[in-house]
Amino acid sequence: MENLDREALKAHGLGTDPTKSTDIAALQTAARTMADVGRTGKEQREGWRRAVLLLEVALDQARERAAPAKRAEILEQLVEAYVALRREQAVLRALAEYARTSPSRPEPWLWLGHLHSRSLGIPEEALANFEAALARAPRH
Repeated sequence: MENLDREALKAHGLGTDPTKSTDIAALQTAARTMADVGRTGKEQREGWRRAVLLLEVALDQARERAAPAKRAEILEQLVEAYVALRREQAVLRALAEYARTSPSRPEPWLWLGHLHSRSLGIPEEALANFEAALARAPRH
């Protein structure tokens, strides 16, 4: 796993300490590589953990200097990684930020509805989120 991580960081010009990088695109690309490792189911989710580290750095950079669409893109990736790691509170925080960042998009509201319905068992909150998603995509 260390070799894959080092190779991904090197291939995207991130050096040995990606937490100091300001290259959002490189951080996202390296995170995708780590997420691909995570999807294999090998390494006890270490690929997902490393993807989260890279994406959290990318999100910090994006909050300071990127457009809302870029922040939303990173948040989508983070949600996937947090779900894979079963970090429900982190998923909830990321989805809430995604909803604030992209208020007209239905996706974060739909995902919030699923989280409240299936994982948290809060049907009233789930229904409110599903209604919010429908309000943003009335043709679906």
